[in-house]
Amino acid sequence: MRIAVRARLCATSWRAGGSVVDTGFNELREMAAAANDMVSLAFGMTGQVLALSGIGRFEESSQLASELAVLLESIDDPTLTVALLWASAIAKLFRSEITECLRLTERVIDLAEGDPHKRSAAKSPWTRGQAASSGCRR
Repeated sequence: MRIAVRARLCATSWRAGGSVVDTGFNELREMAAAANDMVSLAFGMTGQVLALSGIGRFEESSQLASELAVLLESIDDPTLTVALLWASAIAKLFRSEITECLRLTERVIDLAEGDPHKRSAAKSPWTRGQAASSGCRR
């Protein structure tokens, strides 16, 4: 139960302007590793990547984004990857790692199978992937 609560806090606190330190991400990492709950870790890590990007800590965000991409590949759940990998692409874009941004956005687009309706249009990972890919190509 504590893992789920901590993962949700890490995944969403950036939306309310919460401090990166206040999320307890390191605690989540330890609990998830002990319980072998990599899905919860991926959700929390996504929020941490976005939080770091949001406060201009682009190098840290990019490093964590790389770790998130590897974690998602190891989980091997296409739906989860489509839902979360866009955050890594955005972190790479902010760090001007254009080649990696394109690779990640292409992965999201491929896994979404070109279907912008996998979720609502505004929240569609395919749409996010297309938008991020467009930003990388500029």
